[in-house]
Amino acid sequence: ALGKALLDHFLAHGHARRAPGSRAIVFSPEGERRFAAMFPVKT
Repeated sequence: ALGKALLDHFLAHGHARRAPGSRAIVFSPEGERRFAAMFPVKT
């Protein structure tokens, strides 16, 4: 439920889109920044 809500949010705000003919999700540059801000990964 949480994953779907996050995906719906990113799709609704134009930060991500579904790749045609695939299950893949493609993030816009702004979407990538927002996702990284929400889920920072330390390397």
